[in-house]
Amino acid sequence: MPLVAIGQIRNEEDIIEEFVRHTCTFADILHIVLHNSTDETGNIIQSLIEEGLPILCDTFVHRDHVQNETLTRLMHLYAQQDAFEWILPLDADEFLWSDSCSISTALKHLDPSHIVHLQWRTYMPNSKKNVQESHLAECTNRREKEGHRSSKVLIPIHIAKQSTVELRMGNHNLIDTESGMILPAQQISDLYLIHLPVRSEDQIRRKIINGWESTMYKEKKTPNEAHHWKQIYERMRSNEPIDDEELLHIALWYGWKEKDPPKLIHDPLLPLHKDV
Repeated sequence: MPLVAIGQIRNEEDIIEEFVRHTCTFADILHIVLHNSTDETGNIIQSLIEEGLPILCDTFVHRDHVQNETLTRLMHLYAQQDAFEWILPLDADEFLWSDSCSISTALKHLDPSHIVHLQWRTYMPNSKKNVQESHLAECTNRREKEGHRSSKVLIPIHIAKQSTVELRMGNHNLIDTESGMILPAQQISDLYLIHLPVRSEDQIRRKIINGWESTMYKEKKTPNEAHHWKQIYERMRSNEPIDDEELLHIALWYGWKEKDPPKLIHDPLLPLHKDV
């Protein structure tokens, strides 16, 4: 079940080490593209490389947020090596997880003839205080259900080999560029993605400001691309502090497109199975 994880990452210094260490428990290689990062993310990644973790890191200096193009190139690169069965695009706020068994066991049970949709479970921030142990350890309350575009793709190698296949922005789907059709994917229950998009005031300000400013001037973007960033961009640029109540409100509505707000449930994460 060899797997390579790929991701384009920017300013994620608060979570990058936890993301890398967790992903490297099940991925044979984690290939990161560092996009215009200005905080300590790059230095943290370098220290983890020096520690011996299976990480490759490239830098990408470009104003525009072209994640789908960057990761499509990486997907095709690894597809030609015949060393992997699966390719998993990830963001730094996404953690592959299983409740029923170890991640490695769950991956072995997958059908490699189909693309897999990994559903999000979006967790809320507990407070603006510094994380004492880990972000995952603080995960207690999450959305009861997820809304539009709430899953990411796990790609079997035979699909990744097809030259006309491209990742769509956000890694939510694969598209066949010849037909323009989104490729079908199977839903599973044994694996999902812990999603932690909103963690602190400083983090969400950087995420929204950098994300939307990298998107607004793109020559090629889809209608309403990164609309969830655009909606709160001006608020993030203001000097008015964000208190705990507003931070929770931002997290609750982040990327949510339905009229009524999502319900929250108490669902603390169990410790990860030692047999990862």
